[in-house]
Amino acid sequence: MMRTLAEFTMRGRMYAMLMVLVGSVIPPLALFTPAAISLVTLRKGWQEGILLSVAAVVLMAALFSVNNVGAFVLYVSTGTVFVAFSVAAILRYTVSWQATLAALVACSMLVSIVASLAVENPLESLLSSYQVVLDQQPAEVKAEMEAALQGINAKTLAGAIAFSTCVFTLLGLLLGRLWQAVLYNPGGLREELHMLRLSMPLAMACMLGYFYCQWAGEHYLYWQMLFLMPPVVAALGFVHWFVAAKSLGRAPLVVLYLALPLIGVFLALIGLSDVWIDYRKRFNLQPKG
Repeated sequence: MMRTLAEFTMRGRMYAMLMVLVGSVIPPLALFTPAAISLVTLRKGWQEGILLSVAAVVLMAALFSVNNVGAFVLYVSTGTVFVAFSVAAILRYTVSWQATLAALVACSMLVSIVASLAVENPLESLLSSYQVVLDQQPAEVKAEMEAALQGINAKTLAGAIAFSTCVFTLLGLLLGRLWQAVLYNPGGLREELHMLRLSMPLAMACMLGYFYCQWAGEHYLYWQMLFLMPPVVAALGFVHWFVAAKSLGRAPLVVLYLALPLIGVFLALIGLSDVWIDYRKRFNLQPKG
């Protein structure tokens, strides 16, 4: 399936645009949009990537206009396309997941801040965009959902948008990189993630960002989670490496991802401490297969 999707995307511009269209129209397949942009940019360069990104933005603008989607959602969605292209280009030309993760966090923050500043009342715009969904809920559920949404602080909303943009784009980039590996470099993504280890400056920046948000208060919870993304990804890469080196099979990884929401901070500590301890050198193991 992965090879088929990758080959289809790489057949030409129209096929890649069709993948973007599918991702834009069918919510369960939304990852196809950043994945297609990432694959094209990674393989063909920034020129082809920017053409596909512009096409995606035009398509989204047209679809949202027809469906009367609010400006805030439009800015965030088109901003996500910008993030997908940017991080894919950085990964292509630097071949560095550290630089890519740093750019991913920075670009996600930028999209959220710009979208929040561009709209007078972001929360109201967001509510109007999802009014159809709210109207389909039972009266009691609708009232509870509206009350919960109305109680969201502006800083909380901005952080949630930044964090969700980061996660969504990262998943799309990983899928695009996986497609590239399937076609041109089997096992390449696996090797990259197994060896992913944060640099000291990036680790320190993540720690400073996290503790500042901790000091700033509860409204910065999602911003905290955003700063934990690079060390968590690095920790996941290390765990995958350790499981492969010990030939433990897939069961530990299944348990890991099921428990991920509960152990995110613990994984971040592993990713950060690896900067100083270098667990791979300490364990002195080699992945098998």
